[in-house]
Amino acid sequence: MLLISDLHKSLDSVEEMNSVRWLLDVLDELKPDYLIGAGDWGEAMTADDFSEILARARLITVYGNHENFAIIKSLSIRDGEIIEVGGLRVSGINGLIGRDEDYGIPPGRFMRIVAKIKGVDVLVTHQPPYIPELYPNMRDDEPAMLMAQALERIRPRLHFSGHMAGGCYSYYELKWGKYLRVDSSARFRCYALTDGRDVAVYRKGEEVFRFSL
Repeated sequence: MLLISDLHKSLDSVEEMNSVRWLLDVLDELKPDYLIGAGDWGEAMTADDFSEILARARLITVYGNHENFAIIKSLSIRDGEIIEVGGLRVSGINGLIGRDEDYGIPPGRFMRIVAKIKGVDVLVTHQPPYIPELYPNMRDDEPAMLMAQALERIRPRLHFSGHMAGGCYSYYELKWGKYLRVDSSARFRCYALTDGRDVAVYRKGEEVFRFSL
């Protein structure tokens, strides 16, 4: 499985415009069975972009807050859906906790979805949890704290999320599993690969970090 987040395709620069071309080159080189996305594909994503991606890998993605929502919502995993991937049970929850019309998920609905997710190995969200050790400027607001509570309930082996800034990747060891964020934008071009046992993080094709699930 190839894991990416925050691709942020936009028309603001040549590098950002070429984000999908970069991803397609990675897919052509690595040939993963599945592509896992943690949101923020970018407002400039087109139907043709996703068609090219889907021609190369099966897609399991959530959406974030920077999206072409007219397209991404039809391609995203259903909230709380569980998909079997090579012996791993993968689930996801879309958007950010809140009441935004495009990407918000109200707190009550979020916790009802969480209550139904059981026995998953990988949880994919755009919403990050409250981890001040990783993100010292992060506010301990309701969304971040609810995500932390959700992880306590679900206890996935891997929580893969997006949204936050902080270099190529962020990694944290929880009591029951691991947390990972990667930045696949034009600035870092980072991604992760996992075979279900180990996870390796790459920046521009070079391995920079590895851990076991």
